[in-house]
Amino acid sequence: MSRRRPEPDQEIVPVVVIGSGASGVAAARAAAAALGGRDGGRAGGQPGGRDAGRMGDRPGGRDSEGTSSPRFPVTLVGDAAPGGGTRLVADGGVLLDCATRGLDWHATLAHLRTVRERVEDHCRRAALRLEGIDAVRGRAGLAGDGQVVIESRGQEAPSLVRAERIVLATGDEERIPDLTGLAETRFFTAATILKLGELPPSLVVVGGGPNGCELAQAFARFGVQVSLVEAGERLLPREPPDVSGLVTAALREDRVRVFTSSRAVSVAPTLDGGAWVGIGSGGDLAAEGLLLATGRRPAVEGLGLATAGVSVSPAGWVRVDEFLATTGPGVLAVGRITGLLPHGATDRVMARVAGQNAAARRSRARWSAAGLPRVVRTSPAVGAVGVGPGDIASIPGARVSALPMTAVVPGMLGGTSSGLVSLVAGPVPAPRRSLSWSGRGETGSALLGASIVGPQAGELAGLVAVALRTGMTVEQLADAPLSSRTWAAALQHAAAGLTAAPDLS
Repeated sequence: MSRRRPEPDQEIVPVVVIGSGASGVAAARAAAAALGGRDGGRAGGQPGGRDAGRMGDRPGGRDSEGTSSPRFPVTLVGDAAPGGGTRLVADGGVLLDCATRGLDWHATLAHLRTVRERVEDHCRRAALRLEGIDAVRGRAGLAGDGQVVIESRGQEAPSLVRAERIVLATGDEERIPDLTGLAETRFFTAATILKLGELPPSLVVVGGGPNGCELAQAFARFGVQVSLVEAGERLLPREPPDVSGLVTAALREDRVRVFTSSRAVSVAPTLDGGAWVGIGSGGDLAAEGLLLATGRRPAVEGLGLATAGVSVSPAGWVRVDEFLATTGPGVLAVGRITGLLPHGATDRVMARVAGQNAAARRSRARWSAAGLPRVVRTSPAVGAVGVGPGDIASIPGARVSALPMTAVVPGMLGGTSSGLVSLVAGPVPAPRRSLSWSGRGETGSALLGASIVGPQAGELAGLVAVALRTGMTVEQLADAPLSSRTWAAALQHAAAGLTAAPDLS
């Protein structure tokens, strides 16, 4: 990605970030810091860092080439307040936590509004300006050749700026299925249902993936009669069957009616304003509310990707390389718009790499999706990272150690009735010796991944992710100084089950 020479008299911005969610703000801050915006804001009271000296105090000053240059090295454009606080209210895991703590629907909405305000407080425009970031409320699109059209609120006509680098961070949105009768039927998504003052007495949730399971259990705990419809043979089809079975059992304990191998093919409005759902295999369901949780898609409408030469996958996700550069010259992408992040995840490392490379004359920082944990925040929660138990058939020498959560001290003390930790190990590519925590040298076995269902599963998956990224062996994990009174002990015990030589007889 080479830097372009701007047209005379056209405003030029070193970096424009499109999308003001968590990934966009993090990328903007990384770019501003790399360009010197943060130091400049603190030291001299003028945003823009090294550019501020040559641009002067006014926006739109002249640089040495006679082109119009902004006061701020980074422009952040988004149709919501910076920080992504609005995304928090549509999070099924957060709703489930509120319901589990005994909050009613009105108290939950009030709590989420408070949290959103706190998140946005960390990203106020004045604070961002001190870091060299000009936050613009509005929409932006690509016009080709490094140009960005910005339609900001209160602005009569859109402005056209040229960016040396552009970072796309618009995230994803609900994917609406093609169901007969949907146009005539009232339905909700994870975002729109939060606008209800009162919850419906009954609800049909279509989609048994992570979002559907989280939302179904959350609304069941709010007292709604919930039916969960999944086209596949089981819920959470990406996870191992035993994990899916434990989550299904937990949902049924919360009185969620679970229908698998049941594809919704049509819907229709009912007389009371609810919805009727027709199942392809026969039968139907009816409820006062219909909630669609059938997956996500990239939020790219109106961006003008083709105009800028940005290619996408068959599913519409923006393609990036290891430097997070797209096929469009000078255009990078970060966050959920790439389709590379697991369910519900944001990766600040990814945002930092995108911001640093956007500010650099030559991309140097690399990013990899390997070792990122995915978490389903049901109760019990699900966490997975790396190779799962269902993948070992294709890996010679791989083996699994499974440990029930009821076998560790926290499970015994807390009366935990279910839960499972499965660690996957395999041979290292070449013989090596690793130093254990006790100081003795040992032959290491490679830690390949984990699948966890139970209390704190997300946090445990995060620990395994750190172990994978840092190259810890199974022996090191088994010998790690972890407290026996925490759930982390489950990882240690499962790792200990892998340290013995496998029985090859």
